[in-house]
Amino acid sequence: FYFLVMGLAIYQLFYLLPLYYETVKHLGTFDTGIHMLTFAIFIAILSPVAGILSDRFGPPKVLVVSTIIFLITSFYLIPSLNYYTPSVRAAIITIPLGIALGSFFAPVSAMALGNLGSQTSQGVSIMHYFRFLGGSLGTAIATNTLEFRQAVHYDGIGILQNHDYVLNFINSTGHKLTAFMPADLATARGYGFLARVQNLKALSLSFQDTFRHTSLFGALGSIFLILLILEARRSKKAEAKG
Repeated sequence: FYFLVMGLAIYQLFYLLPLYYETVKHLGTFDTGIHMLTFAIFIAILSPVAGILSDRFGPPKVLVVSTIIFLITSFYLIPSLNYYTPSVRAAIITIPLGIALGSFFAPVSAMALGNLGSQTSQGVSIMHYFRFLGGSLGTAIATNTLEFRQAVHYDGIGILQNHDYVLNFINSTGHKLTAFMPADLATARGYGFLARVQNLKALSLSFQDTFRHTSLFGALGSIFLILLILEARRSKKAEAKG
């Protein structure tokens, strides 16, 4: 569960969100960091709160709530981000992600390390190993998915385009540019401008697909959480009968 959700799902979002801000929204590195800080603040706020709630209600209950929030956010909210989304709204949409992640780390650490005793140090090492392994795989999967979906959408946009409308757009753009350059070069620039717009639209759609793809790993990891909770309940019932 920790490997799949933390590594494959969460690290994909950590990797994709800055790319979205920089390549689709064309924000600078500083502005991208400010937008990323929006949900990071909620991670910092919710982490100690989640620890307190875990001590009071038990880590599994807190982890179930955080997982549900993460699944809803990664499947519905984050994939709604596109080229036309205002940057401020994009930052606000990521706030539930910060809430989910902030309430995730404390209970999952308690469940993973709580019963290790003297072997806690080895448990921490193994936990970090799986976390970085999952992060590496998640980053590779996100990159491949993003590139593949961008190519698919780029070709699809070309197929669906109205030839006459596109040709009129290129001729109109080239005519306007003839005041600054030769006609042949102006026409070539018109084609280049169209290709850039088409590529940007394809990139925006590919980010939406890849964002939604990350939720599948979260859903798969949730199966292990359900099995873990069922096993814990079965053990408690067995102890009560014994």
